[in-house]
Amino acid sequence: MMNGRLKNAPHLEVQSDAPFSEIIALIGSKAWQAWGTGKNKGKGEEWALIKPQFGLEKDYKPMILGRDQLVNIANLRLTKENTHFMRLCVFGELTDAQKSAVLLNLSKNSKVEKVRICDNVGQQVEDCSDYVTRLRTDEETQQRAAEYAKLAEVADTPKTSPYIEYREVNGIKGLFSIKPKLDKDTGEILREEQQWICSNIDLIGQGKNEQGEYYYLFQWKNPDERESRLEAVHLADFGTEAGWKQLKGKGLKMTQGQGLIGKLTEHFHNLSMNTQCNYKITKLAGWQNGAYLLPSGEMIGEPTSPIFFTEKSGADLGYTVSGTLESWQREIANNVKGNPSMMIGVAVAFAAPMLAILGCESFGVHLFAESSKGKSTTLQIANSIYGNPEKIKLSWSSTDNALKTEAAARNDGFLTMDEIGEAKDGKMLESIAYALFNGTDKNRNRKEGGNREIKRWKVTALSTGEKDLETQLRL
Repeated sequence: MMNGRLKNAPHLEVQSDAPFSEIIALIGSKAWQAWGTGKNKGKGEEWALIKPQFGLEKDYKPMILGRDQLVNIANLRLTKENTHFMRLCVFGELTDAQKSAVLLNLSKNSKVEKVRICDNVGQQVEDCSDYVTRLRTDEETQQRAAEYAKLAEVADTPKTSPYIEYREVNGIKGLFSIKPKLDKDTGEILREEQQWICSNIDLIGQGKNEQGEYYYLFQWKNPDERESRLEAVHLADFGTEAGWKQLKGKGLKMTQGQGLIGKLTEHFHNLSMNTQCNYKITKLAGWQNGAYLLPSGEMIGEPTSPIFFTEKSGADLGYTVSGTLESWQREIANNVKGNPSMMIGVAVAFAAPMLAILGCESFGVHLFAESSKGKSTTLQIANSIYGNPEKIKLSWSSTDNALKTEAAARNDGFLTMDEIGEAKDGKMLESIAYALFNGTDKNRNRKEGGNREIKRWKVTALSTGEKDLETQLRL
């Protein structure tokens, strides 16, 4: 009996149902092109060449089994009640799994007795009649064919709805908006409209900060840079002018077309459904997830889960490696021995990463003496432990907000402030000194309600000046 739940294959309805009738089918990845699409429907050159081979009438329509049909072959009806003979003419690719799925269908859902595979000029290349009979009678053969036919169901199918993907078109690379143009009768793709949107960029995950706010993590590579960029965009900003401006400011090239940008936003929101919230987003350097985060964003050790550092130090370029541990010990450490102020400076620097481990609070040391007593040299030596001394040193002439931000960026780390006499005034000096060693910034309100995130830090500090702090505050 024929299965009434099956859907007719294209053009099956016009096939003859006379006793011992025959069906000619075009099959394979290019079956529709062979038949002809658009204005050339039914006038394809390959179809015109093959018709005389079978002595067909001028207006005969072959059954078509293209790529879409082959993926869904188990749900299609391929013959009429009285179909006796079927010829399958292959155009393009027809995989063994697809062929097996077609023959299995014929064995289960038809009474056809002769099945032959032909090439693209109608010449027979294989007679499958005995195999179809065996599928009907031999359970083991049928089981093997069914397992193999499943591979045809997972084959890549052409996308018929608009989508976004990476392409290179006329030498231009990036994400393109692809809009397939379909044949309204067959559903086959006639052509595609391609519009460039932006440089190639990947959504690699999501993250959450200590306040429970979520971010998207994007990665791309600028042509002039060796390393890929990684950027976190707040979920509230993503898709807005502010969010795209953030990415463009870091080198991402984008179209100005708002419609295309809207499609890109929707594309990434859809992708986010399959990404995990696997990143910790933080403004604090130092010990994070079992690793040590430098103010430059570089990680020492392997964190238990990925980290993205949102606020690098203003001196991040100073955290570089020069020489070796052995050369530092030989050229610097050996010459510090016996000099109390220099030994204290080095000790304060080395103590910084130990504060959190030992449960200690922030502290600082202020070295004061007349000029030319080696205070600045001590700062240089201490800073050399972490990087380029000239680039990572700070000054008391900074604003209190700037120093608080820098302290958070150097959390569990070390900072130096040269020349306390350069502080703007006593009130500012007092504010900086109190906040720096208290380890927290002021609590402030948000315009939209609630409180802002409080900056926190734990540091060791080394300061210099010609006067002690108490004297300087009285000036």
